[in-house]
Amino acid sequence: MQNAYFGRDPVGKGQAPVGLSAVLGPGVAAVEGAVAGAGVTSAFLAAGLAAGLAAGLAAGLAAGLAAGLAAGLAAGLAAGLAAGLAAGLAAG
Repeated sequence: MQNAYFGRDPVGKGQAPVGLSAVLGPGVAAVEGAVAGAGVTSAFLAAGLAAGLAAGLAAGLAAGLAAGLAAGLAAGLAAGLAAGLAAGLAAG
């Protein structure tokens, strides 16, 4: 019969000897670290996307509002000036 403990005596009530624990093995820790890193990366990516979208929306809204206000003001001023000039010429 082959010794499952590779020449080492069992520890406690049949647990694996020191260094062979499946929970604390280097492969498991590396996988858990990679999964945690991927989660953090995803969170930062989502936050960056949300911030970029919000900034772009705010900038676009501000630019559109400013352009609309300027165009409306210019059109209103031109129409008012033309109407006032026409009325002044007709009266005088």
